[in-house]
Amino acid sequence: MSFYDHPRAGRPDWRKYAFALTFASAAVVAALIERWLT
Repeated sequence: MSFYDHPRAGRPDWRKYAFALTFASAAVVAALIERWLT
């Protein structure tokens, strides 16, 4: 059991989820814009 396996240490993982959601939403918006423009 390392220190990073502690539940409190796993809290900063929200940054990875926020980045993933931002990237995914940007990709979806770009795809929709391309579909609307063509």
